[in-house]
Amino acid sequence: MFFRPGPPISLALAGVLAACNGEDAPGSGTTGTDPSTTGMTTASTLVDGSTTTGTGGDTGTSTGIADSSTGTPACPDTHACVHRAPEGWNGPALHFADASAEMAAACPSAYPEVDVMGGADLVAPPASCTCSCADATDVTCEVQATLRFHGADNTCSSPNPASFQFFTTLCNTLPQLFQANSWWVVDPIKVTGGSCTPGATVDVAPAVFTTTGTLCGGSELLDASCDTNRVCAPSMDGAEVCIWQPGDSECPATYDVRYLYHTEIVDDRSCAECSCDDPVGLCDDASMLMFQNVCNPPISGVLQADGECHGTVLSTQSVAFDPGTPSAFCEPSLPTATGAAAGGTPFTVCCDA
Repeated sequence: MFFRPGPPISLALAGVLAACNGEDAPGSGTTGTDPSTTGMTTASTLVDGSTTTGTGGDTGTSTGIADSSTGTPACPDTHACVHRAPEGWNGPALHFADASAEMAAACPSAYPEVDVMGGADLVAPPASCTCSCADATDVTCEVQATLRFHGADNTCSSPNPASFQFFTTLCNTLPQLFQANSWWVVDPIKVTGGSCTPGATVDVAPAVFTTTGTLCGGSELLDASCDTNRVCAPSMDGAEVCIWQPGDSECPATYDVRYLYHTEIVDDRSCAECSCDDPVGLCDDASMLMFQNVCNPPISGVLQADGECHGTVLSTQSVAFDPGTPSAFCEPSLPTATGAAAGGTPFTVCCDA
């Protein structure tokens, strides 16, 4: 059996004492550096489950290493400490506003759920209304006519002509025999009675929101060190982190920007009832047949009931009145738009400035 000779006892003892005093043992090849400053690395677990390495003295406050005062990881750079939603409010959520009537919002993966969607800036023009009247029905002609005698004045411009009232279906005798070549005016015969059926046209353009607001939520909040009443939520460049609640509400004091949206449109736009005035018009072909004797030939002339000047050739003693055929129409009422459209079922969005 062979033995390997060891170091001298004095040298070995010196090495033990040096180790106890923190010095390098003779022949060890080291320089006596403190282990705490030799560049030893430590591994820290981030709030998202990953790890980071750094020197033992690195605080790592921006990378998720524990807050030295609380022991809670700091909110990482991918997140931000935002206001915690007060009681009765929902959030945090991202707010997106799109200037279009329709928006299929694609929420980002960090905020994957559409919490609520609504509209603002409502455009709803008044209803367009028209009213018309059908042809008049059950209209008759007046049974009384006025005949005006102008004598030999073929312009029928005498200021005070003799006037006579005649009735239809009768033989109307003149109070005297009027000379031949006389000039007369028969007033037009008006219609009477009847009615028209009204017809309304109502055109209501769609009411639309020109701005669509979407709140995306469902984010995973991290258990990280934030100020009181704040939570660590994913941050998104260019997007507002907000809270929301149903109803038309004032924002909590810590929020500077307010939006109001509606999830429906309440629309009662229409037109007022359409109506028609009484029929108006004249009777076509109304006339007076003038006779030289009592409603028997010879005929002295035919006078149209048109308000124009007409003459008789023979002397005239009687008149037969033909009222003609009624021709009438009705004036419709002026169409009037009624009602309005407004947003219904509101919700309020409050955001940090």
